[in-house]
Amino acid sequence: MAMAAQQAPWPGAPDLQGYVPAAAGAALVVGLVTGELRFRALRMPPALALLLSLGALSALTSPAPWIAIPAFIEKTLWVVGAVLLVSLFSPAPARRAALPVLVLLTFEQIAMALHQSISLRREAWGSLGTPNALARYVLMVWPLVALPLLASGKALLRLSGLLLGGALSVVLVLSSSRMAWVAFSVQWLLIVVRWRPKIGVGVAIAALIGMIVFWHGSLIRADDMQRIMAWKTALALALQHPLLGTGLGTFGSYYQLVPPSPTADALQTPHNLLLHLACELGLMSIPLLMWLMAAGWWHLVSAERRVDRFDGAFLLAARVIIVGLAVQSLVEY
Repeated sequence: MAMAAQQAPWPGAPDLQGYVPAAAGAALVVGLVTGELRFRALRMPPALALLLSLGALSALTSPAPWIAIPAFIEKTLWVVGAVLLVSLFSPAPARRAALPVLVLLTFEQIAMALHQSISLRREAWGSLGTPNALARYVLMVWPLVALPLLASGKALLRLSGLLLGGALSVVLVLSSSRMAWVAFSVQWLLIVVRWRPKIGVGVAIAALIGMIVFWHGSLIRADDMQRIMAWKTALALALQHPLLGTGLGTFGSYYQLVPPSPTADALQTPHNLLLHLACELGLMSIPLLMWLMAAGWWHLVSAERRVDRFDGAFLLAARVIIVGLAVQSLVEY
């Protein structure tokens, strides 16, 4: 009950996750009506298509197909929906229209996080259920709302981007997510290398100070040992099913059957993306994922050279998000 209370959203606040399907559906309808969405938007990178094919084959051959097949269908729908939505926001006017909405939603998360931490004296979770989910939201959103503003030629917009990025870094501290802070610092390192502004160095230093000074709790916590057990067990499970894995969504069911963890039934994921893919889709999924990330990275870098500073900021934000989530996914789901 205490855990449920900790993870419950702020009373009276909307649960943003509940609006996601409706917003996605409305965006798809608008895209179809305006002609911005076309069948060519369904074209996927070869690595992604191969990953989905591997997921289908793994689900059909899974020891628990009643779990793996529905999980594969759900994940596939999410992937296809993401591809469609990204294509919908390809035109610059769509991005400019979406930016103020994203900023307003971010202000809501900032206000809720501050209330939860200051008034309730708890780790902040916004309306996203858990502190780790809020930290993941910050890693995905702050580059999109801050970098285009920082790239603006107007001093007021640059100041707004700086303040917004600073506020979100505070939210990241309040979430107490240690690996998210590491990911945040790596994100800023990428920005410093790309833009080399004095403000980038300053914020990177502030991020490092925050990692040292403002972390809640010790560096190593008691529950970390269980996570290490999960990694060892996930590796053992992957070696038992190296070709096609056990199927998507089956990790929690088979985790407790594989040593060394006697408390394995408490976790449904290994909290490591590479190990998760390896045990559910087989070892071949790892090079496919690396291929997908490398191809996407090269595409973003090459596209950034051909656009103006505003669009270039969005493309840089996409690379920053990839880096942040890649780092955090090593210890989180």
